[in-house]
Amino acid sequence: MKSKKTVEIAISAIGAALYGVGALITISVVLGPLGIATLRPAIVIPMAIACLFGYKVGFICGALGNFLADFIVYGLDPGEIPGIIASGFGAVITVLFVKIAEKRYKSEKTWLGFAILGSNVGLAWFAGFAVGFGNQLIGYIPTAEIAIIVAITIGIGNSIWACTIFPPIVMILRRYLIQTGFIKTTTPPEEDSPK
Repeated sequence: MKSKKTVEIAISAIGAALYGVGALITISVVLGPLGIATLRPAIVIPMAIACLFGYKVGFICGALGNFLADFIVYGLDPGEIPGIIASGFGAVITVLFVKIAEKRYKSEKTWLGFAILGSNVGLAWFAGFAVGFGNQLIGYIPTAEIAIIVAITIGIGNSIWACTIFPPIVMILRRYLIQTGFIKTTTPPEEDSPK
């Protein structure tokens, strides 16, 4: 069996590549003012990877995937730094919610609910506000009002993906990884009470 670190590196690289390519496909669909927010249904990739493989893998997948997509389109531009930070730390926030569910509850449905909530908080709303106000901080967005509009645009867009595309993807992958013994779980589907 491969070492855990080798698997984490491989999953991080594959996830980052998938997210980068997925983001590139829709990066030309601009949402909101100043062209800072783009349509990114591929955000479900770091959401799922963070939930299934943890903090480090989720952070690398989100940050590196965002960097790859933005670098190919925009080059090395300081305006991309908030998005890279937001995607990485947004994945970490997502994992925090999943860890709470794993420690306190036994139900698979509850686990999924916390995963969806964490994805909304981390990779939708935290990411939105980090990009909006991060770009204002470096001078790319002139006013706080526009930063808020950018944040809300990203938050709503990514929340749509977190509530529609993400749940079936993460559950299919999770069940497969459990069946193959790749991840261990103590959350049987029949129970829904705190531990």
